[in-house]
Amino acid sequence: MLTRRPPPPAQRRHLWWLLLGPGWTLFVPLWCAWSLGQIYRDQYAGWERFFHLPAPVVVAVGLVLLALSVVSRHRRLGLAAGLFLLWPLAIVLARDNHWMRPRIPVSDSHPTSPFRLLDWNVWHGMGGWDNVLATLDRERPDILVLAEYTPNHPDHLPLHLQSLNTLLLSWGWEVPHTFASGSLLIASRFPLLHTKRLQLPSSDCLLVDFETDTGESVRLLALDLPSGLRSHRDPLLRKVNAIITKTQPDLVVGDFNAVRQATQLQPPPQGYRHAYDAAGSGWSYTWPVPVPVLAIDQCVIGRRIEPIDYKLGTGASDHRWQRLEFRLIRSELYSAARIPHFDDN
Repeated sequence: MLTRRPPPPAQRRHLWWLLLGPGWTLFVPLWCAWSLGQIYRDQYAGWERFFHLPAPVVVAVGLVLLALSVVSRHRRLGLAAGLFLLWPLAIVLARDNHWMRPRIPVSDSHPTSPFRLLDWNVWHGMGGWDNVLATLDRERPDILVLAEYTPNHPDHLPLHLQSLNTLLLSWGWEVPHTFASGSLLIASRFPLLHTKRLQLPSSDCLLVDFETDTGESVRLLALDLPSGLRSHRDPLLRKVNAIITKTQPDLVVGDFNAVRQATQLQPPPQGYRHAYDAAGSGWSYTWPVPVPVLAIDQCVIGRRIEPIDYKLGTGASDHRWQRLEFRLIRSELYSAARIPHFDDN
């Protein structure tokens, strides 16, 4: 019986190059483009697309190359792949994500009972509206912010709203207080004191004041900013920061379609911080599900918010939902004078 001899070492190494060659041809330009994006960030329109190249994608391609180099016994290529991986891997493991929940000091100002806020881009219910409602029913927030809540078929909108209202009533809300405009819907068990649609280019921006059970006022700014890479985000985020500075909301949430490390979001305006940095941990990327690699859904909290827990979860959407449990700090500094409304002069 004739037995097939294994190919000689030189031939085997040549065969491995059929994988390694295209792999390096893809990885080196990808790494260079990503690196330029990290250097110039989103301050300049020309580099912004590179800035939004996901670091986990660069890491994944680099790990594949490293594994191929090790298996094929190309030690120098393996060493090169490892060196290339150091920077994006550090970004993923040490900058974009942290793995220990921050230690949260308890305020001495006798904070109120905890509240729960849920923000979610529900992708027009394309993952199944019943599945969306099931996720909301598990979380049962006091304040709910939905983006892209309108179905793709306009005739289905009344059914969506009716089923949502039925769900809110089942939670014991005597009167579900809702405000919808454009792609955003805000619902709460708290009465709405003021509602205002603010003007932002190609965006939806809602400002709402609630009155809590204790009579305190809570101000929420909800945003749904444009997607895609054609528009330069930095000028738009500057306008968002100007609105935050002027209106002084306690909570800022929404689909920013801009990563948390954007120039105008890191750091956020003075007196504000990201809820993930204040009370979250784990994989912080929110899009696209099922393998999120970009943190484009944001929750920013002001001085009056004492965070208890911040969590991201996956549901029937291409975005992860974000949930913040918090207390409202009651202090003379913040409750003695009413925060002026956006329309006030």
